[in-house]
Amino acid sequence: MLYKPLENLKIINLTSSPHLKKTPDFTEAKNLEKVVFRSCTSLFEVHPSISSLKNLVLLDLGYCRNLKIFPSKIGMKSLRTLKLSWCVNLDKFPEVSDVMQDLSELYLDYTEIKELPSSI
Repeated sequence: MLYKPLENLKIINLTSSPHLKKTPDFTEAKNLEKVVFRSCTSLFEVHPSISSLKNLVLLDLGYCRNLKIFPSKIGMKSLRTLKLSWCVNLDKFPEVSDVMQDLSELYLDYTEIKELPSSI
């Protein structure tokens, strides 16, 4: 049997990782519930596979001041909290899939986002 080490991973917390530029591909980490990249000052890109995480309840990218590339459409079914505060270079918010019924907290303060899509 092939062992998949990321399959059982529930939490990734890389808070204040100053050299992280891109998030990893999350395809094999299907059971993630919390992803925290808070204060990763060099982070500029979130891999599109983040949107396929069906069990994700928290995505915290707050204070990622260089974040510029975020998936154009997100559809994390269980996502409750999305933190993008102080992502001062982020200027576009993604389309939100119909399956995102549980999103109850959205933090966008101090971003360059000027308009929310009609899907929100």
